[in-house]
Amino acid sequence: MKAYQRFGKTLGQLLFQLIPVAVGVYIGILAGNWNDARHAKATQNQFLKTLCLELDENRKLLEGAAEYHEILGQRIDSIREIASEDDMNLSVLGSGSFGSFIEGWRGIMIPSLERSIYDTGILANALVGLDFATINRISKVYNLQESYRTFAAPILERLLNMDLNTTRKEALLILSFITTDLNQMEFSLIQSYEQLMEYLKNH
Repeated sequence: MKAYQRFGKTLGQLLFQLIPVAVGVYIGILAGNWNDARHAKATQNQFLKTLCLELDENRKLLEGAAEYHEILGQRIDSIREIASEDDMNLSVLGSGSFGSFIEGWRGIMIPSLERSIYDTGILANALVGLDFATINRISKVYNLQESYRTFAAPILERLLNMDLNTTRKEALLILSFITTDLNQMEFSLIQSYEQLMEYLKNH
């Protein structure tokens, strides 16, 4: 009986010593998890803030290009209305440059849009923890941006491959892809940038 009492007393003392240790370990785990979650949230917030800066920079670049391409389209339409067939069949390079027959020519002006912050965020798992709607919105905008780049690439290649045999008529046809379809994509992408930035700032 005495041995049983001694065992019970020893067990009670042992449990009395173990309980604070167990509670301490549990609190330590909770604190570690809370600290990790806080760090992840801070990283996520910084990523979204920096992403907005990238989106805004791309928007500014695209706004200038879109406005220029819209005006360029109007001037190309004017040339087609008044230019003679002989003028349109002249070599586009033989006269020196586009500027010699397109008023206000300032180059092709298809901007190279950044996505480095977005790509870094993916590699750093900064998107993990965001809700599906937010991830979906961000992905859609960058997919649209990639579609813009993909659509513009062959147009740029055709313009760079022009030679003395390329007529003004052919050159204007190539440029018309920039002033119509690509220009529509530019305005659509600008709107998408603005909507996403507004969403992220209020999220």
